[in-house]
Amino acid sequence: MTGNVDKSGAMVSDMSGQMVCNGGSALVAVGGEGRSEYATTDPVANTFALSAAVVPNDGLFGVTSQQKWHAVYDGSYHNGKWGQREIDIRCIWDIGRGNKLNSEPDTLLGIKAFRKVEFVVSCDCFLNTTAQYADIVLPMVMQWEHPANFSHTSNRETLTYCAHVIAPLFEARSDYEINRALAERLGFDPDELEITEEEIFANQIQGATVIKEGGFTKKVGSGAVGPGGATTEDMVDPDFEKLLTITAEDWAELGFPDREPQEGRIPLRQFLKDGIYQVPRTEGDNCGYIALEAFVEDPVANPLNTESGKLEIYCRQLAEVVDIYGSYSISPIPKYEPPQEGYEATFSDFENRVKGPYPLQLESPHSLGHHSSQLDNCRWMQEAHANVAYVNPLDAQERGLSQHDPVKIYNGRGALVRAIKITPRVVPGVVLVADGGWTDYDEELEVDFGGNPGVLTSSDPCGCDIQPWNTINVEMEKWDGPFDHDIDRPLRVIELGD
Repeated sequence: MTGNVDKSGAMVSDMSGQMVCNGGSALVAVGGEGRSEYATTDPVANTFALSAAVVPNDGLFGVTSQQKWHAVYDGSYHNGKWGQREIDIRCIWDIGRGNKLNSEPDTLLGIKAFRKVEFVVSCDCFLNTTAQYADIVLPMVMQWEHPANFSHTSNRETLTYCAHVIAPLFEARSDYEINRALAERLGFDPDELEITEEEIFANQIQGATVIKEGGFTKKVGSGAVGPGGATTEDMVDPDFEKLLTITAEDWAELGFPDREPQEGRIPLRQFLKDGIYQVPRTEGDNCGYIALEAFVEDPVANPLNTESGKLEIYCRQLAEVVDIYGSYSISPIPKYEPPQEGYEATFSDFENRVKGPYPLQLESPHSLGHHSSQLDNCRWMQEAHANVAYVNPLDAQERGLSQHDPVKIYNGRGALVRAIKITPRVVPGVVLVADGGWTDYDEELEVDFGGNPGVLTSSDPCGCDIQPWNTINVEMEKWDGPFDHDIDRPLRVIELGD
């Protein structure tokens, strides 16, 4: 509608965020891991796909991410338009999944779910919220203790290597090793089930590919083109070549003397020394990407993956697919849809503008002090970027609040306590509390002193498997109870002794 489709730099594409506004497929990529693929018959796997090729049916839907705590605690889950289904979950094996109890909505229900099951196993380097409520916490390796691997990146032009710096300290293991050890204790031979992490790395470097110096020989504006996880076999795509030259001596040092040497653009030793490879770029090198370019030039020969093969302003298929979730409906024509806990929901009588019991909207942006829940337990970051609640002066004045006052932010689900920073940069009626604060829930006072917005969120379905983070309807009042700033609270650490 704005005339930006097929324009360089406009990034009219669903890949703009994923690829850091760079767009297009990878210009350099590691090879495939070469791992075994096992079929699964998991009856509650979330296998539903927004695709015309999938015919939705009862049982295909599965447990959505925001329903998992309900599935554990209530013994049932919402199966889209087919209604509730019963389920009996008795163990939570939380290995290699991050700090989910803290990072997912409805943290307080998640805690109840952890306590309901018979057994919870977690692993981490730190006593975060998920580890805190687990029955057994297995020690996880730090990145520099992990076997050699590659950093996950959304930059299509670079490949980053993560070296193995030191051997794991004490009894720490990677999640991969933990799963292999479990298989062995269950009576399986891990080597028959899965390759090692060292073999994965060898497969990835052997199959790594890079765009040739001439760039693409075909239009790449209609869809994904490029390696995107090549196998260890030679690339069939004529636009790509092997990235790494690997000698017999290299393979021997890596512990794979039987692998064949190969020729590539740069020596393996140089790549491991530099730790990164950047594809050389020049103006007009034919390595750029313009979304939908081929479609605009010839819509008939390059149809889109839509019902009509065109850009759809009226999208019947999308509306019907969303309706299958059974908890939310959208119009096939784009228009404003009031969110479940948006501006309208702050009123008990919206037509007459009568405010309700929770007249504020709480949003949870990312923080400069921590990435999701990572680094929240770090003194330096707590000092540099205090995790405060940002409040508009009008809302503060209405509630008799002064700068830096501790406040209780609450709704019918939970409450948290934060010091406030009053600033006109926040819209009236809105409160900001960054995501990721480690939950420190006082069950006697029924408040979270860790500043985790997850204690305020619901886990109710709100659209097609969308998690309910922004916004949350809340109220706020001055807190007269005990309070310490994060910088003054004890760090959550475990003393191992001598």
